[in-house]
Amino acid sequence: MTYFPTFIRLLPWLAGIAAAEPTDLLRLSDGSLEGHFAGIDRGGMLHWSRDDAGRELEFRLDKVRHIALRGAQPSEITADLSHVSLVNGDRLPGRIASLDDRRLELATDFAGTLEIPRSSIESLKPNPFGGRLIYAGPFDGDGWETIDPQSDDPERYDDDEDGERAAKGPTWRRSGGYWYYTGGAEALRRQVGLPRKSVFRFHLDWKSRAPLSIGFFADFAVPPAAEDVPAEADQPPPRRPDLSTAAFGNSLVLTLRSSYVTLQRCGYDAESGAFSRMVQTTATTVRFENHQSADFELRSDLDEGTVTLFVDGSYALQWNVADDLDGADLGSGIGFLVPGNPDAMRLSDILIAEWNGMPDAARSLRHPERDLVLLTNGTDRFSGKITGIAGGQLSLAGSYADLTVPLDQVAEVHFAPHEQAEPASGADDPVKILFQPVGRISGEITEADATRAVVRSPLLGELQVGLAGASLLEFKQEGQFLSNWDDDL
Repeated sequence: MTYFPTFIRLLPWLAGIAAAEPTDLLRLSDGSLEGHFAGIDRGGMLHWSRDDAGRELEFRLDKVRHIALRGAQPSEITADLSHVSLVNGDRLPGRIASLDDRRLELATDFAGTLEIPRSSIESLKPNPFGGRLIYAGPFDGDGWETIDPQSDDPERYDDDEDGERAAKGPTWRRSGGYWYYTGGAEALRRQVGLPRKSVFRFHLDWKSRAPLSIGFFADFAVPPAAEDVPAEADQPPPRRPDLSTAAFGNSLVLTLRSSYVTLQRCGYDAESGAFSRMVQTTATTVRFENHQSADFELRSDLDEGTVTLFVDGSYALQWNVADDLDGADLGSGIGFLVPGNPDAMRLSDILIAEWNGMPDAARSLRHPERDLVLLTNGTDRFSGKITGIAGGQLSLAGSYADLTVPLDQVAEVHFAPHEQAEPASGADDPVKILFQPVGRISGEITEADATRAVVRSPLLGELQVGLAGASLLEFKQEGQFLSNWDDDL
C-alpha cells in the first residue's frame, strides 16, 4: 500500500472528539462488514482490516456499494461552507482565490489548491446560506426517529440494543448518506432547531412520482386527552387527527404530488381537537424537469408570513401563511411521511440553515446567455459577463456599466448555461466521495490508503484527496436503486 504525506490543514469536527476512532462500515452487494478501510491498490482490490482477522481482507470493487467512514462522520472538517458547483453535480468546498476567462483557482482543505476549468463550473456560492448552517446530513441516524401516526398505542416505540427509541417496523432505513423509504405507514422526523427565517433543502429520488408530505416547523405534539377537550351536549365529538397532524403535531405540511403541490396548516386546538386546513395560493401546479429526482428548497419567513418553494433551483410557488398562523407558536422540527404508497423513495442532502429573509431573485431568474450575481442582501441582482475575480473583488461587465463587488458581499454566482460544457464522462461507475457538511467529488479511485485517495476526475484530472473530512465513499451510481431495489440495505 502507498501512504501519502499529510499537507492539508484540517479543523476539528467537534471539540472533545473521542480518542478511539469509530469503526468503518463496508456495504457489499450481499451484506455488510464492520472494520477499517485500509485502501485500494492499483489492481482494483479494496483492502479491509478487522481486529479478529489474521490478515487484511480483499474485495473486488464491483462488489462494493459504499463505505461509511468512521460511522459516516469525518474525523476533521473544513471550516469552509462556500463551495463551487460543477456541471456534473460535484460540489467543492473551498475559498475562491481567483477567476479569469479560462479557469478558477480554489483553495481547499481536502486537495490543496485546485485549478478548475471555467466551462466546468455551474455556479459559485461564496456565502451560500446567508446565515448559520444548522444541520447537514443524514450522515448518521442520531436524533432521527420514526413513528406510526395511525397507531393509538401511546407506547409506540421499542428500545433497541443501545436503549434508544426505535420504531416498530422498518419503514425508513438509513444507509450511508441516505434515508430509504421501503413502504409502510411510519413517518420519519427529527428536531433540528428550524429558525423562523430558514432555508430547508433536500434531494429526493423516487421510483414513481408518489405523494410525499414534508412537515416543517413541527412540534410533534400528541392529541390532547379526551378529558382536556370540552364536551358539550350539542357539539360533535372532537375530530381525530389526520396522518400529517398525528405525525407532526402543530406544523406546516407540504405535500408533493405528481404535478401539483399543496400546503396545509395542521395542529390541535382546545375547542375541536385536531385540525388541518389548506393554505390558499394562486397556483398549485409544479413542473418537474426530471421524472425520477429533484432538488427541493423551502425558504420560510414566519415573521413576514411567507413560505416559498424552489424546485431544481427555480422558483415554483409561494404561500402567505400569516393568517393561517394567526400568531401561533409552532415548533422547530422536520419530518417526512409517505401517505398510502408502497413505492421506494430516497432522501439525501438534507440541509437546514438560517436565512436573511430576502427574496432570492437569482435562483428564480436564470438567463441562458448571461452570468447572474446575487448579493448577500438578497435584493440586489446583476447580470452580464463576469470578467474575473482577484484580490477579493468580483468584476462584472454589464449591459450599461461595469461593476466591481467585494466577494464577501456575493451570495451566489450562476454562469450562463451556453458557456458550460457538457458533463465529461469518466469511469463507467464513478466513485463519489461525500464530505460533511458540504461537498462531493466523483471520479475513479486509482489508489488509496486509509487517509488519502488518488482520484481521476473527468473534469479536474488526477487529484490527491484527503479523506479526513470525508464521510462516505459511494461506489454505485446514484439512482441505481430505482431499477435494482435491494431490501437488505
